Amino acid sequence: MNPRKLLGRRVALLATAGIALCSALASTPAHAVFTNGKLQVIHLDAGQGDGAVIITPGGQVALIDEGTNFTAGTSPPSCSRVLSELQALGVTHVDLHFASHYHADHIGCITSLTGITIDAGWDRAESYGSATYTNYTNYLGTKRHTLTKGQEFTLDALSAHPVTITCVALAGDGITTSDENSKCVVLKVSYGEFDEVLGGDLTGYPSGTSSSNTNIETKVGPQVGPVEVYKVHHHGSAYGSYDDWLNATTPKIGIISCGTGNSYGHPTAAALTRLHNHAVHTYWTETGMGAAPNPAWDKVANDEIRINAVWQPGGVDSI
Repeated sequence: MNPRKLLGRRVALLATAGIALCSALASTPAHAVFTNGKLQVIHLDAGQGDGAVIITPGGQVALIDEGTNFTAGTSPPSCSRVLSELQALGVTHVDLHFASHYHADHIGCITSLTGITIDAGWDRAESYGSATYTNYTNYLGTKRHTLTKGQEFTLDALSAHPVTITCVALAGDGITTSDENSKCVVLKVSYGEFDEVLGGDLTGYPSGTSSSNTNIETKVGPQVGPVEVYKVHHHGSAYGSYDDWLNATTPKIGIISCGTGNSYGHPTAAALTRLHNHAVHTYWTETGMGAAPNPAWDKVANDEIRINAVWQPGGVDSI
């Protein structure tokens, strides 16, 4: 792909497809075979599910969701992709697990992580009436912990260049809502001057209008601030990625997790138009079943998508 220069940053970025309160975690032996001296944020090809694994330069691992593939033709919904991709990366242990929310396409595969242990799982600690939720809570047991707004986790804590994961918002950020998607945990991953925001299926709508959706994006976007990479909300649904959010976060790259043949029409033309209007180049795990990719703005990996962030003081981002 052609590199783009992003002036004024202090890390170097490489986006590739198909290679695919304060808590400090001291550096430990690498839990992932695929360490390369860079911060890696790997967006798994989970079909119509969602998941991302973070591998630090020192080999610590954080997992944000591991969803069941609900793509058409997959019956019953499968976890084989998520597990095989984690195994291919050599992941046998997860230091931190985060659940964005309690839908099966985001946490449905946690009980299928054969051969992978988890130190601690974090979520908003509310109840939810589903078998998936029950399986999730039973699986984590006493390793499940309550996440709070502003809580910060430090990976590679003894390194001169640590990685931080911050909970920017959760549970509607004070806005009353019964919608599970609107209650999503919003996490910001930071490494030097590199930032990526992952907010699950967070919802929004145009500021000053009414909608059946709960607008969380408008309030949370300014709290996130500018980022280089945005994991696009809700698989590219029309009910997210609104102008208020994009104006506040100014991402250069958007990652869309969507399944070919999905029944939801993801990613939608409405969301893509807003992203393109804000000069966001998007990378899709699969072609999806909505709008066609625009070659000028969109690239389809048909595989996992990896962000490599390199600490390079005084340099620029190269994507």
